[in-house]
Amino acid sequence: MAAPLDLGIARLRFHGHEKTLNALWHAFNDRPRQALTAGELADITGLSIEDIHARLTQTPEMFLKLPPKPRSNTRYRLALRVEHQAADAVAAYVRSAARSEMRIRVAFVSAFVGMIALLFLSRMLSR
Repeated sequence: MAAPLDLGIARLRFHGHEKTLNALWHAFNDRPRQALTAGELADITGLSIEDIHARLTQTPEMFLKLPPKPRSNTRYRLALRVEHQAADAVAAYVRSAARSEMRIRVAFVSAFVGMIALLFLSRMLSR
């Protein structure tokens, strides 16, 4: 079976995932300069490993994938951009990114609906 088509604009990386992103930041922040795997983060945060893995891989602005070591799972660390920020600054950054994603999505949907409406009106007026 073919893999589903993944359109980047259809995937929201921050919106709806604020709780997970903030929990991951706190887990890393409580263990400074320590590289952690998705499994370790799932144990620490109590969140699902699938959601954690998705957030780690889809938000390189916050989390860096480290080069693999032989016979070990993929490890991640906080990106420098968020490593030295306070919790409220990181939460504000995540909220801002989520809001921006939603604005972009609304703009695309509005443009699409507007084009469909114009097409429909042009067909109606040409009769």
